[in-house]
Amino acid sequence: MSGAPALVLVGHGSSSHAAAGRQIVEQARQVARRGNFGQVRAVTLHGRPGLADALSGLFTSRVLILPMMMCDGETAGHRLRQALQLDGMETRRDGRVLRLLAPIGLHAGLDDIIERRIADRLRAGGHAASNGTGLLVGHGSSRDPASREAAEGLAERLRRRGRLAGVRTAFLSQPPFLADVLPTMSAPSVAIGLFMAPAWHAVNDVPRAIAAAGLPNRLPYLGPVGADSAMVDLIVEAAGDQALTVAA
Repeated sequence: MSGAPALVLVGHGSSSHAAAGRQIVEQARQVARRGNFGQVRAVTLHGRPGLADALSGLFTSRVLILPMMMCDGETAGHRLRQALQLDGMETRRDGRVLRLLAPIGLHAGLDDIIERRIADRLRAGGHAASNGTGLLVGHGSSRDPASREAAEGLAERLRRRGRLAGVRTAFLSQPPFLADVLPTMSAPSVAIGLFMAPAWHAVNDVPRAIAAAGLPNRLPYLGPVGADSAMVDLIVEAAGDQALTVAA
């Protein structure tokens, strides 16, 4: 076992939306074509491709595990480590070093992708980005503050940039609830989902809430940020920064 480290992308996945699995597999394929890593594999906690084959068949002595998730909460933390039997951020097993990286949603480059997507949609609608508001829609949790903290941190960083007139947040599972925020939104505004994959929350819950509020024609929804084509570059950057630091 030698050479460049392997990269394992771990998504939340979905047992009901196969598109979530197809997306992470395609992202892994595109990352592999870059040639930065010895092997690139995609697995999900739910649905296919499953976790059972996450580490089998890898021939490298160093393995980077990148959670394709928005925050370092219960899923990216305890559940993922438990599922892969990791000791912590670094595990040595069978002559191999397994390095668990920070979730992709915490990488600073995601701020650029979100801001660009919102600004481009505002301009496409004939509005200057400096006159529009971005609405960041996250999952949230009443049990774990990580989702809200990550979303609010991202929103605050975008506010400090000052390129948008405003940046607001809303959540599906905790205040401020999306259903409560939507009636207070004024045009021009654009919503984007703080989700990594096109699964139930991103493609069903958010659009339905916008439609129920009577805003489908006034509040464009960009879907999950994780579906953006620039995510491949972000994956390479996030994992590449770590590739040289993992000692065999």
